Amino acid sequence: KKGVKNTFPNVTGEVTATHTQLNDVTKISAIDTRVSDLEGVGRDELGGAKYNSNNGSEWTSGIVGSITPQGGSRCRINFSPAMQDTQYVCAITPSAVGGKPLFAYVTNQQASYVDVDFREFDGSTIQVASTFGFSALIMDAHDA
Repeated sequence: KKGVKNTFPNVTGEVTATHTQLNDVTKISAIDTRVSDLEGVGRDELGGAKYNSNNGSEWTSGIVGSITPQGGSRCRINFSPAMQDTQYVCAITPSAVGGKPLFAYVTNQQASYVDVDFREFDGSTIQVASTFGFSALIMDAHDA
Protein backbone atom coordinates (compact mmCIF):
# COMPACT_ATOMS: atom_id res chain seq x y z
CA LYS A 1 0.00 0.00 0.00
CA LYS A 2 2.82 2.37 0.86
CA GLY A 3 4.46 1.67 -2.51
CA VAL A 4 1.28 2.63 -4.35
CA LYS A 5 0.94 5.83 -2.30
CA ASN A 6 4.56 6.75 -3.05
CA THR A 7 4.08 6.05 -6.76
CA PHE A 8 0.78 7.93 -7.03
CA PRO A 9 0.91 10.61 -4.32
CA ASN A 10 -1.89 12.73 -5.85
CA VAL A 11 -4.47 9.93 -5.69
CA THR A 12 -6.33 10.27 -2.40
CA GLY A 13 -9.48 8.24 -3.00
CA GLU A 14 -10.97 5.38 -4.94
CA VAL A 15 -10.19 5.15 -8.67
CA THR A 16 -12.94 3.77 -10.87
CA ALA A 17 -12.72 3.21 -14.64
CA THR A 18 -15.79 3.20 -16.88
CA HIS A 19 -16.54 0.42 -19.38
CA THR A 20 -15.65 2.87 -22.16
CA GLN A 21 -12.23 3.51 -20.63
CA LEU A 22 -11.58 -0.21 -20.10
CA ASN A 23 -12.61 -1.07 -23.67
CA ASP A 24 -10.58 1.70 -25.34
CA VAL A 25 -8.47 -0.36 -27.75
CA THR A 26 -6.44 2.71 -28.77
CA LYS A 27 -4.54 2.28 -25.50
CA ILE A 28 -3.24 -1.12 -26.67
CA SER A 29 -0.76 0.31 -29.21
CA ALA A 30 2.02 0.50 -26.61
CA ILE A 31 1.50 -3.20 -25.84
CA ASP A 32 1.71 -3.99 -29.58
CA THR A 33 5.06 -2.24 -29.77
CA ARG A 34 6.44 -4.11 -26.78
CA VAL A 35 5.33 -7.47 -28.22
CA SER A 36 6.96 -6.59 -31.57
CA ASP A 37 10.17 -5.75 -29.73
CA LEU A 38 10.27 -9.34 -28.43
CA GLU A 39 10.44 -10.85 -31.92
CA GLY A 40 13.75 -12.34 -32.89
CA VAL A 41 15.11 -12.63 -29.35
CA GLY A 42 16.35 -16.14 -30.02
CA ARG A 43 13.06 -18.04 -29.81
CA ASP A 44 11.06 -18.81 -32.92
CA GLU A 45 8.18 -19.95 -30.70
CA LEU A 46 7.16 -16.46 -29.68
CA GLY A 47 4.20 -14.55 -31.00
CA GLY A 48 1.31 -12.32 -30.21
CA ALA A 49 -2.26 -11.78 -31.33
CA LYS A 50 -5.11 -9.34 -30.86
CA TYR A 51 -8.72 -9.82 -31.99
CA ASN A 52 -12.09 -8.03 -31.72
CA SER A 53 -15.25 -10.00 -32.58
CA ASN A 54 -17.28 -6.79 -33.04
CA ASN A 55 -15.48 -5.86 -36.25
CA GLY A 56 -13.27 -8.89 -36.96
CA SER A 57 -10.08 -6.85 -36.66
CA GLU A 58 -6.96 -8.84 -35.88
CA TRP A 59 -3.26 -8.31 -35.41
CA THR A 60 -0.71 -11.13 -35.40
CA SER A 61 3.01 -11.30 -34.82
CA GLY A 62 5.82 -13.85 -34.76
CA ILE A 63 4.71 -17.47 -34.88
CA VAL A 64 0.99 -16.56 -34.87
CA GLY A 65 -0.13 -16.90 -38.48
CA SER A 66 -3.83 -16.13 -38.19
CA ILE A 67 -6.90 -16.07 -35.97
CA THR A 68 -9.94 -18.10 -37.04
CA PRO A 69 -13.38 -17.62 -35.41
CA GLN A 70 -14.80 -21.08 -34.62
CA GLY A 71 -18.41 -20.01 -34.15
CA GLY A 72 -20.13 -18.78 -31.02
CA SER A 73 -17.60 -17.58 -28.50
CA ARG A 74 -14.60 -19.61 -29.71
CA CYS A 75 -11.46 -18.61 -31.57
CA ARG A 76 -8.50 -20.55 -32.92
CA ILE A 77 -5.03 -19.02 -32.87
CA ASN A 78 -3.09 -20.70 -35.70
CA PHE A 79 0.70 -21.03 -35.69
CA SER A 80 2.90 -20.78 -38.76
CA PRO A 81 5.08 -22.73 -38.64
CA ALA A 82 3.68 -25.20 -36.13
CA MET A 83 5.35 -25.57 -32.74
CA GLN A 84 7.62 -28.58 -32.20
CA ASP A 85 5.22 -29.81 -29.48
CA THR A 86 2.58 -28.53 -27.06
CA GLN A 87 4.98 -27.26 -24.39
CA TYR A 88 4.09 -23.59 -24.72
CA VAL A 89 2.14 -21.03 -22.75
CA CYS A 90 -0.82 -19.16 -24.17
CA ALA A 91 -1.49 -16.11 -22.01
CA ILE A 92 -4.90 -14.64 -22.93
CA THR A 93 -6.12 -11.27 -21.71
CA PRO A 94 -9.81 -10.80 -22.57
CA SER A 95 -11.21 -7.43 -23.58
CA ALA A 96 -14.85 -6.82 -22.67
CA VAL A 97 -15.79 -5.18 -25.96
CA GLY A 98 -19.45 -5.94 -25.22
CA GLY A 99 -19.41 -4.03 -21.94
CA LYS A 100 -19.84 -7.12 -19.75
CA PRO A 101 -17.24 -8.78 -17.51
CA LEU A 102 -15.45 -11.40 -19.58
CA PHE A 103 -13.11 -14.32 -19.01
CA ALA A 104 -11.22 -16.59 -21.41
CA TYR A 105 -9.77 -20.07 -21.18
CA VAL A 106 -7.84 -22.49 -23.39
CA THR A 107 -9.95 -25.46 -24.53
CA ASN A 108 -7.54 -27.25 -26.88
CA GLN A 109 -3.77 -26.84 -27.16
CA GLN A 110 -2.03 -28.43 -30.16
CA ALA A 111 1.31 -27.90 -31.91
CA SER A 112 -0.33 -26.04 -34.80
CA TYR A 113 -3.00 -24.06 -32.93
CA VAL A 114 -4.64 -23.22 -29.63
CA ASP A 115 -8.41 -22.87 -29.16
CA VAL A 116 -9.78 -20.28 -26.75
CA ASP A 117 -13.35 -19.89 -25.46
CA PHE A 118 -14.98 -16.85 -23.84
CA ARG A 119 -17.71 -16.43 -21.21
CA GLU A 120 -19.38 -13.29 -19.91
CA PHE A 121 -21.21 -12.37 -16.73
CA ASP A 122 -24.54 -10.65 -17.38
CA GLY A 123 -25.07 -9.58 -13.78
CA SER A 124 -26.67 -12.81 -12.61
CA THR A 125 -25.26 -15.73 -14.65
CA ILE A 126 -22.16 -16.73 -16.58
CA GLN A 127 -22.98 -17.47 -20.19
CA VAL A 128 -21.46 -17.80 -23.66
CA ALA A 129 -19.97 -14.43 -24.63
CA SER A 130 -21.98 -12.54 -27.23
CA THR A 131 -18.97 -10.42 -28.21
CA PHE A 132 -15.35 -10.62 -27.17
CA GLY A 133 -11.88 -9.34 -27.79
CA PHE A 134 -8.49 -10.47 -26.58
CA SER A 135 -4.77 -10.03 -26.71
CA ALA A 136 -2.53 -13.08 -26.43
CA LEU A 137 1.11 -13.94 -25.97
CA ILE A 138 2.51 -17.32 -27.02
CA MET A 139 5.70 -18.33 -25.20
CA ASP A 140 7.89 -21.41 -25.27
CA ALA A 141 7.65 -23.34 -21.98
CA HIS A 142 10.62 -25.69 -22.38
CA ASP A 143 12.77 -23.68 -19.98
CA ALA A 144 10.00 -23.10 -17.44
